[in-house]
Amino acid sequence: MAAAFGGVAPNYPFVIRLWMAFVFMFGCMFWETSRDVVGRRVLIKYNWIEKTLTATAITIGYFMGEAPLKLLVLIILTNWLWIPVIAYYDFAIQRRSQA
Repeated sequence: MAAAFGGVAPNYPFVIRLWMAFVFMFGCMFWETSRDVVGRRVLIKYNWIEKTLTATAITIGYFMGEAPLKLLVLIILTNWLWIPVIAYYDFAIQRRSQA
């Protein structure tokens, strides 16, 4: 996959496996949240926090010459564009639930 995005093959496969496990865990959390947004509203913040951490790491990696442009574009489309939307609804649902 690294080569598909213009990167070099990872030389620490365990780090890739660890990150894949995190991606799976957050995917499960996103799924649980989507099934009952209001009931599981406390989990919504972890969605935009995770996306912010991932997007920041990849963006810094790109500007330091460690990540390819294709990966940055993917992160823009899957993370940076969604973070404000998710954060907005997180705060809106939290305010609504306190009323």
